[in-house]
Amino acid sequence: MNVTMRRCLSVMIALALLTGLPPTRAIAGKGDKISAVVGGKRLKFRRGQVCDSYNQGDMSGVFEVTGGKKPHRIGQLLRALAVGCAVDLAAGTPPLTCNIGYTQFRASANADFHMYAGNSPDVQVTFTSYDGTHLSGTFSGTLAAEDGTTNSIAVTNGSFSLLIGGDACTNPAEAN
Repeated sequence: MNVTMRRCLSVMIALALLTGLPPTRAIAGKGDKISAVVGGKRLKFRRGQVCDSYNQGDMSGVFEVTGGKKPHRIGQLLRALAVGCAVDLAAGTPPLTCNIGYTQFRASANADFHMYAGNSPDVQVTFTSYDGTHLSGTFSGTLAAEDGTTNSIAVTNGSFSLLIGGDACTNPAEAN
């Protein structure tokens, strides 16, 4: 993946994480959930920790789901996972291209921030069912570190189950 593509992908993931995470419980879709094993650690986000969207265009649409923890104390390790695809869900065609991003951050005296991203063909996203409102699928792949090193992290056993349009994700600061 070239440097320009990595920067664009980094900006896209950072914006999704900073502006859309996490939705409040009052506005989250009731059945929304996303889970995966990232770097050997199980991540599971449900309800108020998940934000999803699907915007249908002329030729295809853009699907995105993001899950993350809300901070509760200084020093807590915060993790977030994002999956996005250019896909026409109504047509039932495979995604044109997909991205997966993972971020972990510890706010402390020695702040620790890591960001990983990958796109097709290094990541695979499969939509297993879609009935117009409920979407489920699986994902996996290898994500490259966005800090310029050659590190990578594996995402395995990823799955999501969402009520599309069942939430109105907002910036947590604006939701209060």
